[in-house]
Amino acid sequence: MFDQGKIAVVTGATGGIGSALVAELLGRDFSVVAIGRNLEKFAEVESHRQLRVVQWDQGQDGEVPQELSSLTRVDVLVHNAGIAPIRTVADTTTTGLAHIMSVNLISAAALTAALLGALRAVRGHVVFVSSSPGLRGVPGWSGYMGSKSALKDLADSLRHEERNSGVKVTTVFPGAVATDLLRQVREGRGGQYHPDQCVSAFSAAKLIAMALDHPEDGYLTDVSFTKP
Repeated sequence: MFDQGKIAVVTGATGGIGSALVAELLGRDFSVVAIGRNLEKFAEVESHRQLRVVQWDQGQDGEVPQELSSLTRVDVLVHNAGIAPIRTVADTTTTGLAHIMSVNLISAAALTAALLGALRAVRGHVVFVSSSPGLRGVPGWSGYMGSKSALKDLADSLRHEERNSGVKVTTVFPGAVATDLLRQVREGRGGQYHPDQCVSAFSAAKLIAMALDHPEDGYLTDVSFTKP
């Protein structure tokens, strides 16, 4: 897919944080494989010579695309894809919960498994973007919170399993980030959305990418951030 150099794979790349992450990593001289559902959102940047776009609906198609599973080198894998529908336990359906789990958890596990060989080859770094720190028992968010709690357990297990391979695993717990998703969630729960009270998507991308900067003998395993 690319001739040489460091390669980063980013899921959820058409969202606010995801698109900012793609730009941040391109600025760090990574070649980036951007994964998303809506390719039209990439129209302005798809011509970048170090960017490749892969369409994958992680809530519908459980099979990892061959364009991804065939990668032989992955320096960074960022699991940023996520959905957060408002739905009470009383209104939960098997189909709805399965969709949340597929996007937020199952596809992340499947993609990680498919790319482990490519990650091990260069002692790569896997970053899981989770939920805001301290969230517990949020009404209407049982499916979302359950998926993100499981994502943390997935990351912790992977870290222990890959300790000897040199693969690094970090979980990031963002505070409120000014994105369309946060606006939809807050308005859906009857609240108000104030982007000026949130971390910008641009700043969130920089803070997430900071986890990739570490000395040879140590790295960050769990990171949270918020607006000052």
